Amino acid sequence: MRQPLRRLVIGGVLGVVLGTLIAGAILVAARHHFRQVQVPDQVVPLVEFPPAPPPPRWAPPPRYRVARAGDSFQVLDEMDRVVILRGLEVGAEDLEPPFRPVPFGDLGPFEQWDAWGFNGIRLLVPWEALEPEPRRFNRDHLEYLRWFLDQAWRFRMAVVLVPYQDRVSRCLGGVGAPAWTHRPGVVPEEMLAADCRAVDPGGIRQAARRWRWWTDFTEARWTPDDLSLQDHLIDTWQKLAEVFYNHPALLGFETLGGIPCPSGWQRWLGPAEQPCGTVLADFQRRFAQAIRNVDRDALIFLNLPDGESPTDPEGPSLDRPDLEGIALAAVAPDRPDLRRPDSSPWRRSECRLDAFLEATRELAEERLQGPRVLVGYGTSPGRPGAIQGLFHQAVDIEDAGASAFVGTPLLGRPSGSSVRPRCLAAALVRPFPVRVAGTDVRWSFDRSYDEGGDRDRHHGGEEVRNTDTFTLAFRQGSSTADTLVFIPRFSVFRDDDSTEAPEFTIDLSDGQWRWAPGDPDLLVWTTRPDVAEHRLVLRPWGGRRAPGTGVDPDCLP
Repeated sequence: MRQPLRRLVIGGVLGVVLGTLIAGAILVAARHHFRQVQVPDQVVPLVEFPPAPPPPRWAPPPRYRVARAGDSFQVLDEMDRVVILRGLEVGAEDLEPPFRPVPFGDLGPFEQWDAWGFNGIRLLVPWEALEPEPRRFNRDHLEYLRWFLDQAWRFRMAVVLVPYQDRVSRCLGGVGAPAWTHRPGVVPEEMLAADCRAVDPGGIRQAARRWRWWTDFTEARWTPDDLSLQDHLIDTWQKLAEVFYNHPALLGFETLGGIPCPSGWQRWLGPAEQPCGTVLADFQRRFAQAIRNVDRDALIFLNLPDGESPTDPEGPSLDRPDLEGIALAAVAPDRPDLRRPDSSPWRRSECRLDAFLEATRELAEERLQGPRVLVGYGTSPGRPGAIQGLFHQAVDIEDAGASAFVGTPLLGRPSGSSVRPRCLAAALVRPFPVRVAGTDVRWSFDRSYDEGGDRDRHHGGEEVRNTDTFTLAFRQGSSTADTLVFIPRFSVFRDDDSTEAPEFTIDLSDGQWRWAPGDPDLLVWTTRPDVAEHRLVLRPWGGRRAPGTGVDPDCLP
């Protein structure tokens, strides 16, 4: 018995050793594959941007600024009112040239977004759309962006312009960077000849090509001329900021998102050599300074590296540039991937958005001395339980008092799907404060899903009772301007001037309210500055529920 057992042990040990050697050989070969290049490095120095001169003494107040308002940092407007953004992301589905998510001249989407109450747009602009060739600015796309901003202003929407990059470029199965930014030999000639259309993003070769591109970009290892890839992008976006300087619809700019910061074995495997946090902070600093040098009012939204958590015990790679007007664009942890439909059912027990919102608020205040704005939240339109998921996320966002941009497309229909995304807007058409002349703003709309008696709950444990009551409370601040509140007066509460009984009542702690001229869904509240705390409560008449959903009647089950 001992001899067979000894042989078995020896055989097992030899098997483990052999397996380890084979795995090691595979890793070494993979590392060589990820690091190999056919064209040598071409390193050029990065451009330094001098600090912007101070504004003239006669300069008007900025369009927007970042400041502490009570117990938190907030975005304030020129009247010192807190700005609450309920926005949406536009452009994530637009993966091929000419990169126009809304056709030129089509006002239909703007009219629909305005009717749903959205007051902000996060416009995703691929680098390829702006600089198709080195140092050649695409004037046609510039005119398109000018038209887009003009329409946004017409419908009272604030726009954040975002350098959009997903899986690096179309040549690597994604969208973003122009083809000329790839080191020669990295992208196969047949792909380039086909204008990099319908490229498969999968496989180890594509992963290696993406890592190579990011290393060339973040560490300035290669460029086709005497300007680094980073500075090509920064120069392009500085020109964009210069052209749209002082446009009334422009809220600000995000820095480039999706930058990966690998650690552990992934860092060993890839070609990067410099600390990711260092190169990322330097890029964001130079990007922000370049924008601020031509537009002193534009806010700058920083991103966390791809894959990093705000609760990372070692601290995420996030450093504040020595500039005012800095905020955090916090990408939702379960951001919907529009290219990979999610068939798993949404479950409330797995939602961690409330903890993420609290962690990113603390991170933004501590590291940036600014607010965080949630971006890219939502769900895949065809996912089971998608509407319940959006309802619950809307409740979490209200509980956190956050500005947020939904990443779920609400117009059109995904290819091969019977789901109408616009029906999901039923979870998002909700009253909310647009501008608040005060501090410590809190609001809630008592509506969420109610499936067969299974009601939603706040994360504090309180049940959402679905009374459709809207509450807004805040403390008196330095501003004496009016407070503005979006009320879906007709689409949700079904207000009807021809009837005697009102569809809802509005109770105020002080002051007076009226409907804004030209906008029947905008309530204007003039508060009394001698009152310390203000409160508004809107209730459906007679204890009934509001009859509308904010969406098409055929969306109802």
